[in-house]
Amino acid sequence: MPLADRIRRARGALLTGLAVLALPLGLALAQGGPVPAGPELFQERCTVCHGPEPVCARLGRMDRPGWDWTVNEMHRGGARLGVDEKRILVDWLAALAPGSPPVCPAPEAAPPAEAHDGQTLVMTRCTRCHDTVRLCRSLRAKGKDAWDMAVTHMMLRGAQVDPQEKALIVEYLFTLPAGARPVCP
Repeated sequence: MPLADRIRRARGALLTGLAVLALPLGLALAQGGPVPAGPELFQERCTVCHGPEPVCARLGRMDRPGWDWTVNEMHRGGARLGVDEKRILVDWLAALAPGSPPVCPAPEAAPPAEAHDGQTLVMTRCTRCHDTVRLCRSLRAKGKDAWDMAVTHMMLRGAQVDPQEKALIVEYLFTLPAGARPVCP
């Protein structure tokens, strides 16, 4: 094969390789910029609905497939993550050791205690992930056991609620009359 043909082929292969490498960057730019790194995704997308504690508890104990399943479950539950963002987050979480910052907060960085009344807890904890319309529709439609199961389910999904707070939330939602403010607009 003549030298000119070999040079043309090599240049074509090089340009094809560069195009393949540039494709993810082009897609990220077309979607509004580069995909954030793991720590930023964690802060922007994960801590919106739950604190770092459920994630911190699993660091070093869960492998990549486990994190992949967990992140996909969160996505199905409403977490706003693109395909590349899910991959980046899963890779980052799988590589972290137990107790790693920024996922695991230092003991002195614990959030301040909030008022321990049902209304304040509902309006600060429940509305991190749910709008009040969803809660309003369920007032007086759910019995106390149904509210207890709903709050337990949210705790299993990462809601930052301890057992005493759960009891206050359940009692408040169960006794709240239909259409009551501030839950109902």
